[in-house]
Amino acid sequence: MAHSLPTVPIVDFSPFYSQNETDRLNTGRAIFEALRDVGFVYLTNHRISKELIAEALSQSHAFFDLPLQDKLKAPHPPESWNQRGYSQIGQEKISLYPDALNTGTETNIDRTGLTSVLECKESFDLGRENDTIMPNIYPPPELLPNFRDVTMRLFNTLHSFGLDVLKALALGLRLQDENFFSHYHGKDGQEAPMNQLRLLHYPPVSKEAARQGGITRIAPHTDKGTITLLLQEDDGVGGLEVEAQRGGRYVPVPVIPGSILLNIGDLLQMWSNDTLRSTKHHIGVPRVDVTQESREWLLPRRLSIPYFIAPDWDVVVECLDTPLCWGEGRPKKNKPMKAWDYIVRSMEGAY
Repeated sequence: MAHSLPTVPIVDFSPFYSQNETDRLNTGRAIFEALRDVGFVYLTNHRISKELIAEALSQSHAFFDLPLQDKLKAPHPPESWNQRGYSQIGQEKISLYPDALNTGTETNIDRTGLTSVLECKESFDLGRENDTIMPNIYPPPELLPNFRDVTMRLFNTLHSFGLDVLKALALGLRLQDENFFSHYHGKDGQEAPMNQLRLLHYPPVSKEAARQGGITRIAPHTDKGTITLLLQEDDGVGGLEVEAQRGGRYVPVPVIPGSILLNIGDLLQMWSNDTLRSTKHHIGVPRVDVTQESREWLLPRRLSIPYFIAPDWDVVVECLDTPLCWGEGRPKKNKPMKAWDYIVRSMEGAY
């Protein structure tokens, strides 16, 4: 019997903001079930203003439209873990990240051949202001006067929304304290969060380049932190695909206008004792039909903005105290792990 592949669920987030506790709990349960079964979920009616998202995407367009020599005035540092500033095409190799937790494969396999695959993307990363370990690196204000203001407003807005999502998820996980994750992501508002905002640009790909092969947009990978919120252009190009089943085939995740796409990272999979799924995903390049010589083929440019939510520097991740994650006949699988030790180690060698 053939089995249909799972699709990414859609959850209306607005009931979480109601005064009705049943509505709030049902929202959390729906998110929990989606992240348990697929690892991805669309969130609609999320209260992030369309105007702010449009402003941020406009600034992203403006930045990536700059000449290369201007973009290089905000260069990414040499360390892989120091995700700040601009990375040009081919500089970051996601394919060199260690295997995700959910692959079941060895992490010491030979990866030398993967370096020959060009990941056709460029990016700009920023984090919290006044970070002494990973300070932000902005383009000169004379090039983009509003860039810093718009991106930091989006950074802070998505942090607040991300905490709401984690509160809903805490309800879905049956944690006694719905603010559990807030204690470890900004220390209940006492510190700025260790999150990362990334502007991503995938330039157009010509038919000839696709035919020659050795090119992708972003290689299969899992995210390393707690959760990721993905903003996309409502009328933009899709291309994102997620692994429908562990070790199985990938299925497309089309753009749903007005939605935010949520997925979990490896650390939340650890926190949940592998109950929630850190799902591999990628953006590939379609194969070109060489028989269609008369039709010029071009994969259009794509822009997106992922927001990576990560724990504070000193957080140790260990199994959540909930029967949904462990109990009789279901032992704890993972040893306690310092969150940023894992993140730094996972990113080694990508630059």
